[in-house]
Amino acid sequence: MITDNYTCIHSHILWGVDDGPSSIDESLKMLGIAHHEGVRTMIVTPHNGAENGYAPSAGRVRANFSELQGQAKIEFPDMRLCLGSELYCAPGKVLERVERGQAFPLAGSKYLLLEFLEWGGKYETAEYITRAMVDIARAKWFPILAHAQRYRAFEGKQALYRAMVGGGVYLQINAYDLADHPDGWVKENTRWIAGNMLAHFIGTDAHRVSHRQPVMRSGVEYLYAHCDEEYVDALVYGNAEKLITGEQVPLSAGS
Repeated sequence: MITDNYTCIHSHILWGVDDGPSSIDESLKMLGIAHHEGVRTMIVTPHNGAENGYAPSAGRVRANFSELQGQAKIEFPDMRLCLGSELYCAPGKVLERVERGQAFPLAGSKYLLLEFLEWGGKYETAEYITRAMVDIARAKWFPILAHAQRYRAFEGKQALYRAMVGGGVYLQINAYDLADHPDGWVKENTRWIAGNMLAHFIGTDAHRVSHRQPVMRSGVEYLYAHCDEEYVDALVYGNAEKLITGEQVPLSAGS
């Protein structure tokens, strides 16, 4: 069982680049919360995609990240920060943005964190999400579906999660949704994904001190109480270490 060494691969803790914190001081407060929650590695993943309203320049993201990383080394010397993006999966554009350096894979790896339309009363179908993710896997990237648990299009179609994994796609779940989310369907779907050992990575999807804090511990406690310990070790730490070092994470638990 791993304690106080969790890895969050999905966070919006970088100030001034998306709908996350507005100042470096707030970013550092969020890091303090994450540290208290047992997180020791965070991949910083600001939104990227003009279609969803956020297209920060690569230069600004890098500059803010470098400043935050420097301050974090002083205040939280045992924490490691890596850079990435949460990419809006715009057909025909998303891979081009990464290849041109306008957006970032996770920690300089071949892993891409991708999200789909799910706001303003609009959403993509589960079949569309599945096809798009598998197509990216065929393009020799390692695609990760961000917050896989919350797409309501998969209600009654959970077999498509298995189809994605079988097609080379990884799934990321939010720790908060395992134990604390007030929406019963989101909570149960998150637990179903983890219970069937289909999740590969965990994150906080933290945005601000006042909204979606970087909490991890209650979700990890739920996992260790209800899932295979070796699987949870990989989910909260081991798989992310493979990602950061450029190794390919097994798509099936135990393989």
